[in-house]
Amino acid sequence: MAALTTKRDELLERFADAVDLKSGIDRRRSRLNAALRDIISDVEVAELHRPVDSMCRLRLDSQWVDDRVDISHRQLSALMENILSLSQATEC
Repeated sequence: MAALTTKRDELLERFADAVDLKSGIDRRRSRLNAALRDIISDVEVAELHRPVDSMCRLRLDSQWVDDRVDISHRQLSALMENILSLSQATEC
């Protein structure tokens, strides 16, 4: 139970950090957009942001895949442990 509480606290802390980072990114982005719109058109601003947005999406997708692989490895390890303990129990 303590492990779950610790994990929850870690996740809540990571979430709070992510929210702070996101708000900082959003503030900087709106300042940048305002400065860029004084220089170039809205269409050109959108074209500049497209690769950045794609890179962000790729990073999020990559993190999701890494998390899924990690979970799968833990599940496989637990399954193997259960299989070994069951096979040892039936041998006795």
